[in-house]
Amino acid sequence: MVGSDYAQSALRAKIVFVTTIRQFVAASLCIGLGVMWLLAGVTKLRSPTSLADARRFIKGPRWLAIVSVSGLPFMEIALSVALLTRHWVREAALVSVALLVCFTIVLGVEYFSRALANTAPGSDCGCFGRKRREAIAASRPPRQNQLGATADYIAARNVVRPLTFAMIAWAVAFTAR
Repeated sequence: MVGSDYAQSALRAKIVFVTTIRQFVAASLCIGLGVMWLLAGVTKLRSPTSLADARRFIKGPRWLAIVSVSGLPFMEIALSVALLTRHWVREAALVSVALLVCFTIVLGVEYFSRALANTAPGSDCGCFGRKRREAIAASRPPRQNQLGATADYIAARNVVRPLTFAMIAWAVAFTAR
């Protein structure tokens, strides 16, 4: 009987430990996703030129591009508030998945259409604004002869990045309580 109680208490301790780790990872992913949306939304509001450049990615009617690009920063900030305050986490994470999959599709279509047309791929999606990135690039010495620093690599990375965040958002949606 005593050995059985010890085994049960050890099992309970392991379950509590795993549950605690799971909750910590879920909260960390949720905070990380919320910070990502906050940075993206605020930089888009502060840098309207990146919004104008981002319209070229949206193929379709002009009004759709204007409405989606103009409303996007506010949607991203609302998602960040929902994730960071831990209210409606599952709903915000599922909307994040949908939005990030749409970004992946739009950026992928743009990338592959340029690749098939044999033109230079777009090197930047403007997701986090341009001013900060241009200031960082101006402060660094120019890169030369580095593997993977081509425009193809940067454009492909911009297609893979939102898909990675979509997977994180999917994990948040199904680990949130």
